[in-house]
Amino acid sequence: FLKIPFKVLNLRKEFREKIMDYFAREYRRGRTPNPCALCNPYIKFRYLEEVRREEKADFIATGHYARIVEKGRKFYLVPAKDRKKSQEYFLAMLDEEILRRTVFPLGELSKERVKEIARREGIPALEREESQDVCFVKGEYWKFLEDHYSFTPQKGDIIHTSGKVLGTHTGYYRFTPGQRRGLGVSSTSLEITSPLYVVRILPEENKIVVGSRDELMKTRIKVELKNWRGGGEGRYLVRIRYRHQGEWAEVKISGKNAEVKFKRPQFAPAPGQIAVFYDQEELVRGAGIIL
Repeated sequence: FLKIPFKVLNLRKEFREKIMDYFAREYRRGRTPNPCALCNPYIKFRYLEEVRREEKADFIATGHYARIVEKGRKFYLVPAKDRKKSQEYFLAMLDEEILRRTVFPLGELSKERVKEIARREGIPALEREESQDVCFVKGEYWKFLEDHYSFTPQKGDIIHTSGKVLGTHTGYYRFTPGQRRGLGVSSTSLEITSPLYVVRILPEENKIVVGSRDELMKTRIKVELKNWRGGGEGRYLVRIRYRHQGEWAEVKISGKNAEVKFKRPQFAPAPGQIAVFYDQEELVRGAGIIL
């Protein structure tokens, strides 16, 4: 339709090894991975850059909702104008060399405006469904793990933080920190009225630990940095999940790790999820995996 040559790369092997296998490994460890954030630097943009060089093209252009700004001869990622659709969180591990050669044409536009333009131009993909969640998982993620990675349902205890056994589960990998629904246990036996949440996952013991919401509020986390362009320490806005609004924190860098101390306690930072760091100008200064 656009009269642009269409080239297909077969990256099934690379995608499985770098993304799908990683997804399964993290769940085995009792962690909550974010494969999309790793797919961008390790698969999509890595191989797009190879094609760009082969084709002797000037830039890579994608439909992500994000913006790239130049500051002091350096290039940084910032949120898109359409904050509801902004995807810079998932792109935060891209290094500067990729950002220098990338353009995001939708970054200045709202989703509604993009649809208006597509409708005006008669672009046939307009009504295509938007991608949701993890692209390679159809249905429940734990079912995918059982079907493709030999995860075996195995009964284990659900225990309260007080030590009392409340019930059983059929697979620790079916749970994530902060989860409230689908626990299959009640707080009534503890003579408390507050709801129960998953507080910790203990894969070695095949146990799920539940407790109150207050027990999930954390003021400190550690992050294994995958991309860092900030200083040795400082004050940054830190997002700990995609839908998280972010909270200001004091950040200290020690080697490849960051020590994060939030101004206010944050709910359920999950090991395996992505933390993204912003400065006061909304420049993405770094990203890593919560430990």
